[in-house]
Amino acid sequence: MTGERSRELGAVLGMYEREFPRGQRETRASVRRWLHAKAAGRLEPNDYHILVATARGDGRVAAFAFFHYLADINSGFLGYMAVRRTLRNHGIGRWLFGQVKLRLGEDATQRGFGVPEGVFMELEVEDATPEVDARLRFWQRVDALPLRLQWQYPRLQRGAAPAEMYLAFCPMRGAGRRIPAERVRRAVVSIYRHVYGKGADDPNLFHVLDSIGTVAYVGRAHRGR
Repeated sequence: MTGERSRELGAVLGMYEREFPRGQRETRASVRRWLHAKAAGRLEPNDYHILVATARGDGRVAAFAFFHYLADINSGFLGYMAVRRTLRNHGIGRWLFGQVKLRLGEDATQRGFGVPEGVFMELEVEDATPEVDARLRFWQRVDALPLRLQWQYPRLQRGAAPAEMYLAFCPMRGAGRRIPAERVRRAVVSIYRHVYGKGADDPNLFHVLDSIGTVAYVGRAHRGR
């Protein structure tokens, strides 16, 4: 999906609003602004994508992914991904995440870079509900695990408290569980700047950076406040 007026966009946004609670999602206007900026070339050298899979039978949206390519860290940031409830547990999510990584690889190649470092994303903290536990197990199966830092999830909508989340990482270069702390710091700054529009003086950014040790291990994370 490349245009803000794509006829699929309304259906995708409807599913997006059903799948993600208000405190976790951007507004429809924000998503449309990303697409408009992309079409106008204002995101370069970064990029923004919405991938959509439709069901063969009824043509309805089966799954979607919203994600960014961040050139300064040669990595992706997966904002949202979901599969229609009646179609889950059939490999669609794993396939779609594979398509996300392929698109990020194309972005990197177009800019003269090698294989991207990987994909950053935000995952819900454990809350003992079957649905959240199932999502965390899915991400573990595709090698996406929380980073050991105190992530501060920004407020996305007025009047909606920000959700408590982990920052997680799925490597695309091997499967090592140790990530140099400086790489994580650069990624955190890039996400705050390019995804959330936050400046270097943001107090939440200071808090996250201070929570990063000498090496950030992939594994169980510290909860943010």
